[in-house]
Amino acid sequence: MKKFDSLIEAINYYKAQGNASDFLVDSNYLLSWKTLKKMDIDDFIVESIYRFEGDSDPTEGSIMYPIRHKNKEIKGLLWNLRRSRSIRSYD
Repeated sequence: MKKFDSLIEAINYYKAQGNASDFLVDSNYLLSWKTLKKMDIDDFIVESIYRFEGDSDPTEGSIMYPIRHKNKEIKGLLWNLRRSRSIRSYD
């Protein structure tokens, strides 16, 4: 598996390799950001998983999944950003 220093570096690499679509999870579907078409999540295969931690806080970061459709020539990226949430007490 290829190593990347940042999410942007990984996205740029996979876009250059033909992973042209970006997807968003919507219930049991993947929603293409480009076409707004819903596709069954079970029709896709995750090719790799990349995790990136924040520079100053390891609880902040991102995850990227290069994915491809089982039967069609559709390749894309599914990614998310994660942030820690602190709960403040005012006692």
